[in-house]
Amino acid sequence: MRIALIGLPQSGRSTLFSLLVGHEGRTERSGVQLGTANVPDPRLDLLSRMFQPKKTTYARLELADLPPLDPGGGSGGQGMSAAAFLQQVQEAELLVHVCRAFHSDYVPHPLGEVDARRDAQRVEEELILADWSLLSRRLERMAKEISKGDVAKQQEQAVLERVVAALEEGRPVRALELSEAEARTLRPYTLLSQKPCLLVLNVDEEGWSRAGRGEEPFAGARELEAWAEEHRLPSILVSAELERQVEELDPEDRAEFLEALGIKERGLDRVARAAYEACGLISFFTVGEDEVKAWTVRRGATAVEAAGKVHSDIARGFIRAEVCAYDDLVRLGSLAKAKEEGVLRLEGKGYPVQDGEIIHFRFNV
Repeated sequence: MRIALIGLPQSGRSTLFSLLVGHEGRTERSGVQLGTANVPDPRLDLLSRMFQPKKTTYARLELADLPPLDPGGGSGGQGMSAAAFLQQVQEAELLVHVCRAFHSDYVPHPLGEVDARRDAQRVEEELILADWSLLSRRLERMAKEISKGDVAKQQEQAVLERVVAALEEGRPVRALELSEAEARTLRPYTLLSQKPCLLVLNVDEEGWSRAGRGEEPFAGARELEAWAEEHRLPSILVSAELERQVEELDPEDRAEFLEALGIKERGLDRVARAAYEACGLISFFTVGEDEVKAWTVRRGATAVEAAGKVHSDIARGFIRAEVCAYDDLVRLGSLAKAKEEGVLRLEGKGYPVQDGEIIHFRFNV
């Protein structure tokens, strides 16, 4: 799995998952709901209007809706144990923590009172504790095995001791400033609190309205935002219930409904894009009469790696990449004009692809 939706029971996590992936193409594996979601991209929408293709294809995210974490046994059997939860989280590249920030007489909170800061900390503490246990055991073994002449092990020990000290202070690994060498040392451990994490604060309609007026959407929102910033947790405000109402409307009525609610952009779209960026992913585009398509690569990927995403034969027979920046194409209106103006350029295999570029690959096999 690539992106895991996590949280406590009754947080709205599964509602958000259903809205993101829709009802088609969902599968289940070992009690975990799996699906894919489009990554909305206004650049792709504009390119589609320019080229009028038969098909428009968005970048996709792989999502997993993990069963909720049992908050200290207080969920009445609604959630999974910490051990089972942590095992599932281990497989994810990005965590999306859906945190409840709404009150409901019909949906009781498993811990009684609604407290978004407490819930966010509860999940974060589980990740930190798991990492602390793993590294502490490793340090105990190293103390018995390490020799005075083993410089590499001594350096690893120093890195682990620094990280363990931070974990004991309640600081996740993602919040530490690590050198390249330190990050390389930690990589084999796949630490849970080092994984990028997106905090999605799920509010009701009243909370959403308050946010639209520039007020606190829920009690303690500013304190939670400050805490999240310290823990390197980017946060996004959504109202899963409002989003569900929007999805039930006919497409032509949605824009009017969103405008009436003061919603300029759906929370779902912001969640999908933020998750995409948090995974270190970027998009490049291919355009034509048949299809306009967004392709996904890691930030820093080379032109030949991008070619391989389109087809392995293109990478194998790569000659050159014809590259045009998105803004240049939009400004000039066509690839022919871009070529005429000299902004459509040729790049070699090692060229680092930039987000939003339009690329055509020359190849021969």
